Amino acid sequence: MKRCCTCKQEKEEKNFGKLTKAKDGLNPICKTCKNSKALAKYYSVLKPNHLTVGTENRICVLCYKESNKSQFIDRHCNECVQRKKDILARKIEYSERVSLAKCEKSLKKALDQEKRAKLRIEFAKKRMNRADDLLVVLQKTKLDRKLELQRRGIDPTQYYA
Repeated sequence: MKRCCTCKQEKEEKNFGKLTKAKDGLNPICKTCKNSKALAKYYSVLKPNHLTVGTENRICVLCYKESNKSQFIDRHCNECVQRKKDILARKIEYSERVSLAKCEKSLKKALDQEKRAKLRIEFAKKRMNRADDLLVVLQKTKLDRKLELQRRGIDPTQYYA
């Protein structure tokens, strides 16, 4: 027993054609579905006038279902046309959401970059203040060393130019 991927019915293996590329060696579409698709394609593509002249039913090019002429728009049944419209609407909605998200992300990134720049400036100022304080301390210690050398009676110019 094997399930047809088109009609979703379980049928015996003799109802499936051969396909050497498949794992089980059988076509995933049963013979009846394959024949109906072939007929639909033949009548919709090769003989489109046959579908409209003298018959009450037509075969949809997308879903290969046979329906009344009144339920068709061009070569597609109303269900397929509605499905296409829904898919298109979802695609448009998705693209709008994605573009909005991208805009929000870039705006947030720009704000983050601005904040980071401000923080960098603050840290740089703090570093400069620390460096100035350290320089003052070093200079004081240098002066203290000179004074210490003078107290000991050693000429500080020998050590400090």
